Amino acid sequence: MHHLLKRQLKKIAYQKDKCSQEQIEKLISLVDQAYIDADDDRKLLENALDVSSKEMQGLYKALETRAKKELEISEKKYERLVENLKGNYFFYTYDTDRVFTYLSDSITDILGYSKEEFLIHHVKYLTDDLINKKAIRYSQKSIAGKTQPPYKISVHHKDGTIRYLEVTEFPIFDDEGRVKEVEGIVRNITEQVKSSTQLQSISENVLREHILNRSSISL
Repeated sequence: MHHLLKRQLKKIAYQKDKCSQEQIEKLISLVDQAYIDADDDRKLLENALDVSSKEMQGLYKALETRAKKELEISEKKYERLVENLKGNYFFYTYDTDRVFTYLSDSITDILGYSKEEFLIHHVKYLTDDLINKKAIRYSQKSIAGKTQPPYKISVHHKDGTIRYLEVTEFPIFDDEGRVKEVEGIVRNITEQVKSSTQLQSISENVLREHILNRSSISL
């Protein structure tokens, strides 16, 4: 028997097989009222759920709007960062066959070449400096999954001058722990190298003059 009907029968003191007309009328009245109350409760619950749903929708829209604004701010900061860095940095990715899969546009700002030019002829642009021979060994270590300190290379700029670059590489692993690619960050250190070379030249000249002066005094 339905629990609601059981409850109402108990209220009218119903006994099995014995039910007066008055009890029947009272039962009908109680059952009707119970359903009216239940319907009111249902409406209240629906209203509460509707209000809650609208509040959740409002909260979701507010969060979505905030997330979009924060993303826009973040993207603008990133764009400014890239804009500020492009004269001194470029980024690349190559696979385990040493084939470039990504090269940033800032390569043009640093070396003068388009991305297409550099991707096709990058080996030809390397100078004969001995530091470039070490670069191959560093690349092999990166592909082997070994983290290493930054290293230097020298490259011919498109205008014929030489650029000195500092390279930092990071091996990227797949889910099985195997190297799938290598990411690199390249920094233009030409001015620092020039300054260091000039300082060394000045120091050598000063030392040379000092030795010559001492020699002439002794004579």
